[in-house]
Amino acid sequence: YFPIKSLAGNSRLGVVQVVLQGLGQGFLSTILPALFVVVAVMVTWELEGHYGLALLSSSSVSGTGFQGGVASFGAISTNAHKQVHLTTYNSMTRNRANICATLGDS
Repeated sequence: YFPIKSLAGNSRLGVVQVVLQGLGQGFLSTILPALFVVVAVMVTWELEGHYGLALLSSSSVSGTGFQGGVASFGAISTNAHKQVHLTTYNSMTRNRANICATLGDS
């Protein structure tokens, strides 16, 4: 319930804040699959052989969605940054949008 309560609490700052926080929480939800990929690569290194290569290829395919999400973050954060500056007078929201846009552009 904490992520939902946190989103609801920040909803007074505007729609863009909720979208950016939801996107960030979505990225946090990929920690376990990313760790699984790391473990799969380490196991593959130990096993070698054909089974190890098959395990490595399946773990690489499972990370494709995460890689696509990271790649799209730049465009999403830039658009959200523009929307914040056009619609919001709250300095804290503008500061957070500037930080997200900086991360997305790098």
